[in-house]
Amino acid sequence: MKRFFLLTVGAALCAQLAIANEPATPLKGCAAKVANIQRELAIANSKGQTRKVRGLEDALRAAEKCDDSVLLADREKKVRSATDKVSEREAELKEEEREGKSKDIAKARRKLAEAQQELTAAKAELLR
Repeated sequence: MKRFFLLTVGAALCAQLAIANEPATPLKGCAAKVANIQRELAIANSKGQTRKVRGLEDALRAAEKCDDSVLLADREKKVRSATDKVSEREAELKEEEREGKSKDIAKARRKLAEAQQELTAAKAELLR
């Protein structure tokens, strides 16, 4: 019971420290990208994950050359691509519904749902 209590208190303290270390205004664009890589790097270092550390160090060097306008353009391109894919999947679903095969309709619905999830993720990334 004491162990559970100590773990719970420890987790609460860690959560409070994490919240206290968050900037007052959320970072966006390249600054957010660099901060995220630095956070992951600290975690990998603390766990002794040397391969991951090397990869993250490479990613950090590349992210330091990041340009917000290029990053935004890339994210907008991903949203357009995901939007096109959703439209394509909707057309495929309509076609399958016309043909009436329930197995193919179910498959088309799954593909549409996946495309919609990708679009949602791309839009969320655009706001970061």
